[in-house]
Amino acid sequence: MKQPYKKVATITALRLHIFSHRIHILIVLSTVTLFFMQGNAQLSTSKPDWSSFQFLLGEWTGEGSGNPGQRNGTFIFSMGLQDHIILRHNQSDYPETKTHATFSHNDLMVIYQTPGPFFHAIYFDNENHTIQYNTHISIDRKSIVFISDSAQAGPQFKLTYTSLADDSLLITFEIAPPGQPENFSKYLEGRAHRTTQNPEIKSEKKKR
Repeated sequence: MKQPYKKVATITALRLHIFSHRIHILIVLSTVTLFFMQGNAQLSTSKPDWSSFQFLLGEWTGEGSGNPGQRNGTFIFSMGLQDHIILRHNQSDYPETKTHATFSHNDLMVIYQTPGPFFHAIYFDNENHTIQYNTHISIDRKSIVFISDSAQAGPQFKLTYTSLADDSLLITFEIAPPGQPENFSKYLEGRAHRTTQNPEIKSEKKKR
């Protein structure tokens, strides 16, 4: 009569052993996961080197011309997410013409750095456009070009900011037809003047 009880006790002990072993494995896995999460969090606190973008920071007002017609606008380049990204908020106002009524264009662009030395940007506007840009900085650091990937469907876009001597910017926006990469034609051009003091980017001291 004692055999069944002994068998049940043995099975119960075995189950408890397996259960405790599983708990041990889960604790080890959780510890390893937390370790890597903390390591990644520590790595991500390193900020990009934004020195090449210094001339863009601040509030700007300007005017320009192009295919949509004459326009006036304001835009702001500012740091965000504790200096891990740069944000550009833009508004351009177009007066009424023979071909269109008065309208305003609003957009947001986020500039960020991927692992390595490369900067990218993503653009959104109130006309439901989204553009992914790669960023190219001139050797003299006086021009920054945002250019969309030619492999993407649709037209290719190129936006260029050039720093001028009188604390102003020359801005050009060009479009290449689908299937004709780099065959750009100018769509918009304008100049902007800074309306606030250029904030200084605080560079981090790299740990040795």
